[in-house]
Amino acid sequence: MQPSSNPTQTPRRCLAPLALTALLTCAPTLSQADDPESTRAFVQRECAQCHGVDGNSIAPAFPKLAGLQHEYLAKQLNDFRSGRRQNEIMAPVIETLTAAQVDDLADYFSRQRRAMGTTYLKGMVRLGRRIYHDGIEERGVPACAGCHKPDGAGTPRSPLLAGQHSAYVLAQLRAFHSDQRDNDRARLMRTTAGRMTESDMIAVSEYIAGMDAIPAQP
Repeated sequence: MQPSSNPTQTPRRCLAPLALTALLTCAPTLSQADDPESTRAFVQRECAQCHGVDGNSIAPAFPKLAGLQHEYLAKQLNDFRSGRRQNEIMAPVIETLTAAQVDDLADYFSRQRRAMGTTYLKGMVRLGRRIYHDGIEERGVPACAGCHKPDGAGTPRSPLLAGQHSAYVLAQLRAFHSDQRDNDRARLMRTTAGRMTESDMIAVSEYIAGMDAIPAQP
């Protein structure tokens, strides 16, 4: 019961979780991006192959960056810079960015509008909805809505989820579940995902993908 896309079939250039391999030429260009239009031109030239110029990636293995909260996205990029979030492809790329360049990117993508996602396993959506809104009391799994809001809009510390690719959400839940990703605050995601089964994670991922990306109460 897996999403239909296979991340291993994606070209190596886009293997990084945030697919910022394309930013290798960032330093000399983005540092000059003092306005939204020049930043957009840079993104179109260097980032669009993986994420789309508006941050709505087509490949399900790579996250949609559109609409992600500025604070959250800047944290992820800075975690790659510091090594707190590990990736062998990301490491040599992110270390070339300055704090100002990270801020430019976070600001640009936070201003884009998230597109609707696709649900592949419709039979899992009901379970996913229940877990997202109510949690799993007997296993101590809190409701996702508690941090990410009932409409999936999120907060500056808990990112917009609505419409995110199910394959990407599932990959991150698995990474938190196994402690392969450990840059969550106060171990909240590791604790939550660690109490979830594979079916739980698939169900939540499918529900999130089908949520209306324009915030609205369910």
